[in-house]
Amino acid sequence: MFYDQPQAHRLVGVTRKQVPGLKKLLKRDAERVGILDAKERVGIIDGAVCLKSTLEEVPLQGMVLDFYHFSEHVGKAGVLTLGKDTPEAQSWLEKVLHTARHQGYGPFFQQLIDWRSPLRGGKRQAADGLLGYVAPRQEMIRYEQCQAKGWDVGSGPMESMCGVATDRIKGRGRRWDLDNAEAVMALKALYQSSGLWDRYWVNAFHHLN
Repeated sequence: MFYDQPQAHRLVGVTRKQVPGLKKLLKRDAERVGILDAKERVGIIDGAVCLKSTLEEVPLQGMVLDFYHFSEHVGKAGVLTLGKDTPEAQSWLEKVLHTARHQGYGPFFQQLIDWRSPLRGGKRQAADGLLGYVAPRQEMIRYEQCQAKGWDVGSGPMESMCGVATDRIKGRGRRWDLDNAEAVMALKALYQSSGLWDRYWVNAFHHLN
């Protein structure tokens, strides 16, 4: 999904062809929205390596790691090292997330190093797991810059659209072949894309034989 910051305009696309199909779809839709005319071009992803490499097909100026997924990884490490639902874990989580959100990657990473230092055994392994997760994604953990520019740091609109675009084909007792499932999702994507539904049908009726 391509959309502007106020979400006044959006273009939704669907494909069943996994990563190769997604690359083709992204290239096509990026051209359709005239992405190179945008002064600021940022992608929000959940951190999956395949999504990052796929989005590199689009002329973006940067990528942002969805803050919710980021928080999940940090929170899981907190539970493994400081206990579940403990005041220590909650306090630590709030502190490091606030630092990441408002002060930047450097201070955030230093807090992780300080937290890891006294840990041993399985707890240190859990800490190392988190460090190994955030370090390769450093360039996507720039939440303070996003806040300064008024950009989203969450993939909520995209996550919501994943449900909207597929809700017609899901449900108890429903059976679809791939062609028809993709066609129904394409109709929903068309309906959810700003201004395209009426334009499409006017054009379609105009060209009826």
